[in-house]
Amino acid sequence: MPISFILNSTNARVLDRERGSATFDLTSPLLLHGKSVGRLVSLSIYNDMPNIRPPNNTIEFVYSGTTITFTFSEGSYSMQDIGESLRESLDNAGLAGDFMVLVADESNSFVSIRVNYGIAPFSINYDVNNGILSQLGFTGLFSAASGAWEESSSKAELNVVNAIIINISFASGAYLNGNAGSNAVDIAEFPPLQSGTQFIHRPFHLNAFDINERVIDSFTVRLTTENGTTPYITSEPWTMLITIEDNITE
Repeated sequence: MPISFILNSTNARVLDRERGSATFDLTSPLLLHGKSVGRLVSLSIYNDMPNIRPPNNTIEFVYSGTTITFTFSEGSYSMQDIGESLRESLDNAGLAGDFMVLVADESNSFVSIRVNYGIAPFSINYDVNNGILSQLGFTGLFSAASGAWEESSSKAELNVVNAIIINISFASGAYLNGNAGSNAVDIAEFPPLQSGTQFIHRPFHLNAFDINERVIDSFTVRLTTENGTTPYITSEPWTMLITIEDNITE
């Protein structure tokens, strides 16, 4: 008979949002006697893994002697999202929406910046209060007049999370199994949801993963992206249901 465990991030003994991991202690050790397998039954999580957040969430430039800073809300942004937020910020500042335009080259992930409006001096220091433009591959200083154009020096690295890989490790006694006890359980692919939308993943095929430990007193769950990077997990809670079945016969 499978044993079910509900892991809720709010009850984790250790919750590391920067590393996308959580550790849960069992109230009493679980003793396994034969061939044992685990299965991920469901994952409930919010599609809220921001690629833009403080302190790297600003665009700043100098126009006609005035420093103008735009601060973006924390969230998961595509290149299109950044362009739309920039246009909105320009409008709110009393500048034309096409005053400064970002153009992405989808074929090579480079981005160009174009200044279209005004004859007053304009400059951007990409390395100061420009975390967003730095992620888009811009470095150094850009001084321009109306109609100037510049391409990023490196590829944009927005790291939009489209899917996460769920990894589970087991600790027996004081021994952390590390890679030997780590199992890539499943991949949850996010549909195109608005940031902050709850996403519930129930694997159609409950693939089993082997458990080699005989005594388990804690679980460590780690979430990684499909590219192997670590998503920053926001304060929104997530819940996972896993089962463990002991004495499996071939």
